[in-house]
Amino acid sequence: MKKILLLTTSNLATNPRLLKEALYLKSLDFEIKIVAFKIGGWSEITDERLVGKHGFAIQYLSALRKPVARWFFSSIIQKVSHFLSLVFNSKAVMAYTISKRSWLLWNYLKRSNVSPDFIIAHNIGALYPSWKMSLKRNIPFAFDVEDYHPGEGVLKGRSTVSSRCKENIMRDLLPKARYVSFASPLIMKECIKLCQPVALQKVEVINNSFPTSEFVRPGMQLHNSKEDDKLQVVWFSQNINHSRGLEQAIEALEPMIDNVSLTLIGESHQPFYDHWISPNNHFIKVISPISQEELNTLLCSFDVGLAIELNSADFNRQICLTNKIWAYFQAGLFILATDTPSQIQFLSEHSNHGRVCKQGVEDIRSHINDLVKRRAEIRSSKLKRYSYAQSFAWDSESLKINKLIGS
Repeated sequence: MKKILLLTTSNLATNPRLLKEALYLKSLDFEIKIVAFKIGGWSEITDERLVGKHGFAIQYLSALRKPVARWFFSSIIQKVSHFLSLVFNSKAVMAYTISKRSWLLWNYLKRSNVSPDFIIAHNIGALYPSWKMSLKRNIPFAFDVEDYHPGEGVLKGRSTVSSRCKENIMRDLLPKARYVSFASPLIMKECIKLCQPVALQKVEVINNSFPTSEFVRPGMQLHNSKEDDKLQVVWFSQNINHSRGLEQAIEALEPMIDNVSLTLIGESHQPFYDHWISPNNHFIKVISPISQEELNTLLCSFDVGLAIELNSADFNRQICLTNKIWAYFQAGLFILATDTPSQIQFLSEHSNHGRVCKQGVEDIRSHINDLVKRRAEIRSSKLKRYSYAQSFAWDSESLKINKLIGS
């Protein structure tokens, strides 16, 4: 039985892609070991439930301030590494500058007796520890690029100490991986360009879709009869906060409250709630974070999914394909997406599933107003969209992982 070690600097609840991969590999009877982090907040309870439900063998490390000594030491290492990275091009220095969890993860691995046949790392902080473990035990490793990490928090053409370290460590280590998987075609394109002229050993886009079983066939879900006449619009993320495009969406929908209902799903940040949601709670409903399965089932009861990404946020948001756009797609919702390059490409390939709008209040309002008029058509074609999307489900995408591991 092949032993697979999955590494992440987050946890199961906040890394749905890793969770899907772990469940798939477990279904193939691989022996799975996960090393993840306790990060506190709402995700901790969800993680406990997931581990109990699926019986994962998991080792948690603490990203919290306890134990104090380890937290303090890892914080010092990160600060020192930050200054050293201005002078030295060491892989360890770059990794620890990016994330103190990278040091915590490697510190655990080098002392452990874990001896897998294959390592798969998720998140940039797990890249260096996976490569070091690969060298120490002569084990092949792979890396999953869910986000374009050098573009997180910065616009294209700009850089910070952290983004430069991410570029350098990915340029150095991605070619050493047995394979590199990507969550979007444009992220793969950027990573291949980053590593040139060195070629990556094997690459594959594994779309960030979900299992078919998590979605409800249109016509089977129940609607709130009082709200049936309104266009049911939904948006979700781990956090409901500023700078996600919600400000524009709420302002755009506010004049149409007689015809539109907006549901936000996620953890509300109080300042954003006080400023944007509380004054508009007559047409906005907030649902606290729920499990992936519950979320995907709930999404099926809506009409329109908002994929509001901003080019002004960072380069990564321009080229990623988020969990939300895939969840809306598989639920059969009509997608209203802002014009990031990746979302433009996605909806050009699946034009019956939504439309692209500009990143401003007036254009969002204009498109929503038109969708209100087309409410009956949107609902009547929902089954067709749902049926088409099932061929892109995780049930099919996950098969690529087994082929990559065996190659």
